[in-house]
Amino acid sequence: MAIHGRGRIEFSGKMYNCPITLDPNAGEITAKIPSQGIESSLKLAADKSIFNQSYTITDLDIVLPSGKMPRTRIENLRLKRISPGSYSVIDSELIRSFSLADKEIGIITLVLSPKRFFIRLPYTPSGTSHKSELIFENSHLSIPPNTFIGRRNKIEVVAHQSVLVLKSNRDLLKDQDSFGKIYAICQGGLLHYRMGFNGNILEINFAKNWGLSHLGRVFVNRDEVVRLLKAQYYYWKSLNRIQLLKHKSSMNFIIDSFNNSLPIESRVNILFTALEAIDGSPTLDDSTVASTLGIELSIAKFIRQVRNEVIHAGSTLSVAVEKSRKELKLGNRLNRLPYPAAGKMKIRRSFRFYIFLLTLILKAKFREAGFSSGEPITYGGYLHI
Repeated sequence: MAIHGRGRIEFSGKMYNCPITLDPNAGEITAKIPSQGIESSLKLAADKSIFNQSYTITDLDIVLPSGKMPRTRIENLRLKRISPGSYSVIDSELIRSFSLADKEIGIITLVLSPKRFFIRLPYTPSGTSHKSELIFENSHLSIPPNTFIGRRNKIEVVAHQSVLVLKSNRDLLKDQDSFGKIYAICQGGLLHYRMGFNGNILEINFAKNWGLSHLGRVFVNRDEVVRLLKAQYYYWKSLNRIQLLKHKSSMNFIIDSFNNSLPIESRVNILFTALEAIDGSPTLDDSTVASTLGIELSIAKFIRQVRNEVIHAGSTLSVAVEKSRKELKLGNRLNRLPYPAAGKMKIRRSFRFYIFLLTLILKAKFREAGFSSGEPITYGGYLHI
């Protein structure tokens, strides 16, 4: 995704009217200005003071295929890097103007980034009947058009080919963080908010989308996903401010544990923290954990002991699981840990425990929202709980 336009920027004591490109996925804004020769350009690139300044783009003019953006400005930009371009023995105005032969001869590229991830710009939508819209990336579900949640000022939810779109006549920008968390929990994977508008305000997120991987669907059945979305949404709306803060705290930890780039021990430790946030106890009381997760007391003791082995004894998760199983004499009772149907592929004990704990916590959060599934719950599209 790149947004092209033209604007003015003051740099090194001079004002330039130049091409501007907004690239939210890279978290960058580029400005291309003419150089003053190779020696001055190299000297400029070596000047450290230019990186300690704040820059502003004014008279930014962007032409869109749909909708309109009046001339605007973007403030509080910092310089990330500078590219002095290339040089030739041929001095040509046309080469500088049109970058012929893919050579940016005599051009300096300024790569800037916003000091804050979110930029708001004036915007007039066209051809739409709704007043507000949000776009998320990294969706792993498929939800058809004309799927609505909410009772008044309903919100249409559409998901297809990794993109999630929310539309409504209510202000969605103020709730984009909550919607993102609800959907991430429902799909079992991280979601990335890209942009949205409300009325004549466009918001763009310049945080980089790392394309983090996911575990998969919580439910195979599409109707079950929609029912879960609705249950989560209505539950969130019913909470007061204090209740919502506590609920968000545990949800944040659960979502953080989806990050496949973290070691499995780190992801499980995040889940232990989520469990502490849910039961309100820093020590994980066995009875409270059993009641919260809907499990037998012996399994709650097993979870607590694994936690203590990992956090306090410094054991690896695999060692902690096996040691706790033997000490508590659970034997084959832990065969109820979910096994992936992955043919002959061997699944690590540590990953199985992570899925086991994550699923118990998710089911507890779903029950809290008043949701119960009409069919066997699956996780990852292959793990039967």
